[in-house]
Amino acid sequence: MEIVFREAAEADAPLLARMNKRLIEDEGSPNPMSLEHLQSRMEGWFQDGWRVLLFDGEAGCVGYALFQQRADNYFPEKAVVYVRHFFIEREYRGSGLGSRVFSLLKEQLFPRPCTIVLDVLATNPRGLHFWQEQGLQPYCTTLKMPNE
Repeated sequence: MEIVFREAAEADAPLLARMNKRLIEDEGSPNPMSLEHLQSRMEGWFQDGWRVLLFDGEAGCVGYALFQQRADNYFPEKAVVYVRHFFIEREYRGSGLGSRVFSLLKEQLFPRPCTIVLDVLATNPRGLHFWQEQGLQPYCTTLKMPNE
């Protein structure tokens, strides 16, 4: 399947909110946000300078990425790309599409050289495995104690 990257616009926020809701479900997140809240949050990211790309295939949109370029905390002259969301529709997972899309992002859109940073929830072992296959390595573990 050929994939074309398309820069998302605020008009795409409802579509992005629906995909974000599926991402939240798939990664086992406790995020309770409604579609309306997710759409509003997405619109805020557009206004805050985040970059959002849609991945279009023959059958329409198959996923998206939300990311932002930043300076490294310790070496400000070095680029960091923080990937907040990376989503491939369920029916396309396991086909190699996610790996191909991520490789294209690295090769065509991310600055060279750069460090790529993202978070994987502990409730998402499949996601962790995917990212480790892409060459990302654990950097830290965040621990959380719920306030009861």
